[in-house]
Amino acid sequence: MEFDDFERPITFSCPECGGALRLKLKNGVEEYGCHVGHRFGTTELLEAQSEGVEKGIYVALRMLNEQTEFARRMIEGTRDAPLDNGLVYWERLQAQAEEQAETLRRFLDQRPLARVEAEAADG
Repeated sequence: MEFDDFERPITFSCPECGGALRLKLKNGVEEYGCHVGHRFGTTELLEAQSEGVEKGIYVALRMLNEQTEFARRMIEGTRDAPLDNGLVYWERLQAQAEEQAETLRRFLDQRPLARVEAEAADG
């Protein structure tokens, strides 16, 4: 699935509970709130979204690291096996997981700091 295949969201999700957020004007200031009572200003919503992205990437990095280690263990076990027993498959899986993890690390290094940019936009 390509990124362009995603539809534009109708609404935004609450970073706390995942519920739909509604935009409300409070004294002329935008505020987003969900049906259970979580409230966010524009800066807080941006920061929470950025934190959510970062958490998701760290989960993906952890899983790729575990996948790499699992492939390593499978490679060690298949080297002594009398037949090929999938050695090429495990080596390819290890290389792909390492490559994907490196891509995510580079992505994290390039991410802007949401707080600094939001303050610059507000100020």
